[in-house]
Amino acid sequence: MVTVTWHGHSLFQVQGSATVATDPHNGESLGLPVPAFRADVVTVSHSHGDHVSGLGLFTGATVLSEAEEFTVRGVRLKGVECHHDDDRGRRQGPNLVWSFNLDGVRFTHTGDLGHNLTARQLQEIDQTDVLFIGTGSDVAMAEENALLLDPRVVVPMHYETPGLVFPRFKLKAVDEFTAGKQRVAQVGRSHEYTPETLPQRPEVHVYAPPKL
Repeated sequence: MVTVTWHGHSLFQVQGSATVATDPHNGESLGLPVPAFRADVVTVSHSHGDHVSGLGLFTGATVLSEAEEFTVRGVRLKGVECHHDDDRGRRQGPNLVWSFNLDGVRFTHTGDLGHNLTARQLQEIDQTDVLFIGTGSDVAMAEENALLLDPRVVVPMHYETPGLVFPRFKLKAVDEFTAGKQRVAQVGRSHEYTPETLPQRPEVHVYAPPKL
């Protein structure tokens, strides 16, 4: 069994036989609570502050920030090189899409992916059961990439939530992504996944943001 907890923005605590933290913020810089959990592995998609400001909170964790394959605490993780924009990174720089298998559940975290995935990138990214994808910037692109990756569960992230401080631009609400979709579940702060209980038909799982 793997328990996923959302700490706001792009930071998820994915806990099973090991614990993976994704794109850690420090809370304070985004108007969110300071994350307080231990991780064995931290994945970093890119170096923008809202995705790395919390690295210092995870002392002792293995930090992964390169487009390579790794095995840490029995967890296989792969970083796939992509871009933060649709101009091959010339405006916003690189972005890594991370995929990892924890206790039989296959996760993919897209970071700040800024373009539609290419055939080569799709081939490199492992099969996905649970997809963490940013929906607060370009909803149509998020929907297209979710279709391309074909997960069992889509988890929106990086969107407007109460109290979030994000000065770069106005993030969209999650409703703009979920509008018109049939299978949408509000799952609270945390939710459990096992290979046996993954939905047979694709679902969107909307997590509750951390309490301020």
